[in-house]
Amino acid sequence: MWTICIPKRVDKELTDLSPEMRDSIDKTLKDLKIDPYPHGRKKLRGTVNSWRIQIGRYRVLYDLDAARQTITLLKIGRRREDTYRFL
Repeated sequence: MWTICIPKRVDKELTDLSPEMRDSIDKTLKDLKIDPYPHGRKKLRGTVNSWRIQIGRYRVLYDLDAARQTITLLKIGRRREDTYRFL
């Protein structure tokens, strides 16, 4: 089973969401621990091990470290231009 690392910045983004969306993302993160390569994931261009999954209007961007079996969340946000800007 993989470990999920949630930086403070991403934790704040998660707590700012509605309870329904937060529950949906929590469920997806639990599934991600079991299978970090879910159906429908997309590789982020210009990165080595960064991916995104779509949950409704929101995107969860994450980085995989297969050697340590760690998933690091990079960003959780609505699909907009600035969602991907920090990369």
